[in-house]
Amino acid sequence: MAVWLRGRPFLRNATLTRTTVDGRPAWRVSAQLLPATKAGLDNVAPTFKGRSGTEGYNRALTGDYTLVQLPHAGVTVIWSWAFEHSRARLAGNQAYIDGLSFG
Repeated sequence: MAVWLRGRPFLRNATLTRTTVDGRPAWRVSAQLLPATKAGLDNVAPTFKGRSGTEGYNRALTGDYTLVQLPHAGVTVIWSWAFEHSRARLAGNQAYIDGLSFG
């Protein structure tokens, strides 16, 4: 799924990084929205849709998706983001992600 996300046609400079969450293998996908992308609802290019709504890349945000496989839950997607395209601010979210645990 992480490889699929990295290959979305509306993303540029997409990278795939091996990481861990709660000691479990995970993948982090970082990218930017292509300037010419016609984003949908709320100016978001959708990447994941669930019962709680649609998440996606937005021109106002810099974001990463971290994907981890959890027993009895499947793939869990953690979306972290920061305004103003600040990679430094986004990096500040990493400590929170590193501190997550799944009982």
